[in-house]
This record gives sequence, structure tokens and C-alpha cells, in this order.
Amino acid sequence: MASSLGRLLRERGKAGRLGECILSYQVTHSTNQLGLDLARRGAPHGSLILAETQTSGRGRWQRSWSSPKGGLYLTAVLRPREGKEPSTPLFPAAASIAAAEAILEASGVKAHIRWPNDLLVDEHKVCGILCEASFAGERLDFLVVGFGINVNQTRQDFPDELADVATSLQMTTGSSHEIPLVAACLAERLEYWWEKCEESPSDILPRWSELAWGETGKRVRVRHREGWELDATTAGMAEDGGLRVRLADGRLQTLYSEDVLFLRDLDV
Repeated sequence: MASSLGRLLRERGKAGRLGECILSYQVTHSTNQLGLDLARRGAPHGSLILAETQTSGRGRWQRSWSSPKGGLYLTAVLRPREGKEPSTPLFPAAASIAAAEAILEASGVKAHIRWPNDLLVDEHKVCGILCEASFAGERLDFLVVGFGINVNQTRQDFPDELADVATSLQMTTGSSHEIPLVAACLAERLEYWWEKCEESPSDILPRWSELAWGETGKRVRVRHREGWELDATTAGMAEDGGLRVRLADGRLQTLYSEDVLFLRDLDV
């Protein structure tokens, strides 16, 4: 896949530094773990790691990520330019925008963003994103961002527990799609939105809101790592990338690392 992606990026001429170094595997444990290992050893900005399947793909809170053949599993290493301080808190939103725009360009499928790291098509999950950062003191050293996009899977490719909640671009459109093209579009849009993080982060939230699903008026159950839970209603995204929710007593609270389970609509 590396040669196909590299050729596409050169032909399209949109990605700049992303994709100058591409590593591709038929099978690996986790592209994000490989990205972290390579970044710690000095991998340059824009390095891309791809796999046809993963044996230990993971999401937030170390959850496993089903990675059957037919999906795009891509991790990018991103480093700030000299003298630039990218908006790290807003980067997950920027990465979600990049994925949604790439999916639309490559397949014609309109995906919506569900905070903090999912993309949905008809309320079924088509993409998950995992961002991991490393700092040198208070300064960002690098970011590793991994994408798992369901491209050509069928319902039978997903485990039973995901059969009713996951979808793919092929399941949505009824036809298969070129995985290298999805990857090329993703690299191009990711570079664009990474530059927004560095140059004009105020552009990120308005675009995120245009693509968002459930940011306001949705009932959610919030689960904290320490074990407590509460029910709330979504009340929009905060300027620093957190999700604002209104508690039962009317107070507003902003969520950052908590787990959020979206429940039924208020009018159901």
C-alpha cells in the first residue's frame, strides 16, 4: 500500500510533508504503538504508518479496536515547526474534521463527528481516532494520531458485539472503495488542519460544529475512570475542546477525559 499511497500523494500534490516517509505492513500489532516507538527514536514530521490488519489495535482507555482486513489503519507522526506552538487541546477536533472531510472526498459519504473521537454514518460508527502526545517540559515534542476507518468491511467482518453499531463505507454505498485513495485524502486534510492548529486554531471549532452529531441536546451517561457515573445533557463544545454538559441540577460541567455514552434523544 505504501507505493500506491506515495504515488497518489505525488500525483495529487496536496500533502506537502505528510507522506514523505511511509511504512506499510500487512499485519502489525498497533500502528499507534509503532508510531510512538518511531517518534521517540526521531521519526520526522509527517511519517505515516499503515497496516492492512492489526492484532492489538486500541482506542481510548486502552480498549481494543477491531481491525479486520478491508479497513484503513493509519497513524501519523506530527511535530511542531520551529517557533510554533500548535493548539494541542483542539487537535483531536482537528483530526476528526480531517477524517470526515477525507471520507467525503474519497467516497461521497457524509460522516458526522461524535465527541470526542468517533465518526458516525447514520449513527453507526465508521471511524475511531486516537491521539497521543509527548511533551518536553511544557513544549509539545510530537503527536501521534491513529485512524481506524471502516472502508470495505461487510457486516460479517465485525464481531457480534459490533455488528449493530459499526458500519463501513462499502456497507453505506453498496460498492467498494480504494483504500489508498482514502489514505491520500486523509493525509492531505490532516496536514491542512494541523497547520490550522499552528496558525489559526479559531477556525477549528466552527468547522467541527458544522460536522458534529450530538453536541447539544443529547442525553449522555458520563463514566469517570475512578468509577463514578452521572447523567447529563450535552450543551456544546467548550473553546478548549472539552464537551460541556448540563447536569440534572442545572449546573454546567466540562468533560475532557471521561467516557461518554450517548443515550436516546430527549423527545423519545
